[in-house]
Amino acid sequence: MSRSTASAIKLPETDEKQVVRCLLLPQKNTTLLLPNTVVTEVTDYTPPEITEHSPDWLLGILSWRGRQIPLITFEVFLGELLTQDEPNQVAVLNNLSGNPDLPFIAISISDIPRLIHVDSSLVAFADGNKEKEEHEVVLARMVVAGEAVLVPNIDFIEERVRQLGIQ
Repeated sequence: MSRSTASAIKLPETDEKQVVRCLLLPQKNTTLLLPNTVVTEVTDYTPPEITEHSPDWLLGILSWRGRQIPLITFEVFLGELLTQDEPNQVAVLNNLSGNPDLPFIAISISDIPRLIHVDSSLVAFADGNKEKEEHEVVLARMVVAGEAVLVPNIDFIEERVRQLGIQ
């Protein structure tokens, strides 16, 4: 089952109006857009188990439903400094690559997500700030219903977690 986040929210070009249910996941300085089917659950933040010698983007290992899953902070992938503020919420994401050793990844979020029904009339692709180096963690910059959002590259995040040896 190899599918990317982009194909999961890609709207077919047909005369029939296609709608994709998505979630807007607030970050401190941006908002992420993901298909609703990618997000397994949103839960309150609980402090993760800290791992030694981990990159700044890995906040630790979160205990969730009897599983140990990596908790990452998306902002650090974008080059933002890690703040001392604890996240308010955590979004647990389904693994998109089908790897049974890493079925879930959690992403910190700063507020309660919002459900949005996205169709092609609400979406415009936005050019990223060319002064800032675009990172592989961003699949697309979009404007959805007047709000600037980022579509994260979940496959890239999963690969980085696997490179750390986290299963």
